[in-house]
Amino acid sequence: RRGVPVIDRDIDVALADIADDSYDTVVLSRVLQTMLRPENVLQHMARVAERMIVSVPNFGYYPNRLRLLGGRMPISKEIPYAWYNSPNLRFTTLTDLEDLFDHLGLVIDRRFTYTQSGRRLRMSGRVPNLMAGAAVYVLRPAGRVR
Repeated sequence: RRGVPVIDRDIDVALADIADDSYDTVVLSRVLQTMLRPENVLQHMARVAERMIVSVPNFGYYPNRLRLLGGRMPISKEIPYAWYNSPNLRFTTLTDLEDLFDHLGLVIDRRFTYTQSGRRLRMSGRVPNLMAGAAVYVLRPAGRVR
């Protein structure tokens, strides 16, 4: 209603139909782990926009790790499904995700990490990989300057 174009299609295939540099910003909120081909989706996002915002649950959060050590799949506020009814196809830690960003030539301009209760963490380096329940990334393709 306000003139903002919204596309409601299967993102695993729909991004190929969008022209290069069509958008200023594209947002992928809490669904990257449900994608069949997340690397393909991220490459297309980088092609169609100069900035990308990606939010994800962190499967490397220490309570998730402890639950795995206890022989159970993690269930939490960020991962609220049992293994048999989960839409999640991919299970990544923040470290693994950041390695994928680097592999695809995506620069992390900002990373925001959050606790399970939504409180912002003020940590850097690899510590949020254990302490954050979720993260939000602001990314751009390596060749583009902010």
